[in-house]
Amino acid sequence: MKGLRLIGTLLLSGCLQQQLGITVVPPEPDIPEPPRPAARRGPEAPTMAATSHPGLTRAVEIGPALYYFEPDDLWYSFYKGRWHQAFFWNGTWFEPERVPAVLRDLHRRSPKPGG
Repeated sequence: MKGLRLIGTLLLSGCLQQQLGITVVPPEPDIPEPPRPAARRGPEAPTMAATSHPGLTRAVEIGPALYYFEPDDLWYSFYKGRWHQAFFWNGTWFEPERVPAVLRDLHRRSPKPGG
């Protein structure tokens, strides 16, 4: 008797799924994230100079206000009175939501050109 009840339940659920247009979608397999290349490596990577702040280096040969901030794994540049951020030194630059305090303080203390 229990076997008939189980078969009836399975048939009824199959009919309901078909009538209501319910489809069972198997879960997507987990796709591993591709490895991120190191931001400071590559054939064209600039030479970096240490600063007085740990984790912050400066790309002197490219410009006076181009920094790599290791804790965020991001590049920062101060250009035309605004901070910009990039994932790679030669990548696309955009305005960041926040700028690390170390960089803001460092730029405030640096002398302005011609001043």
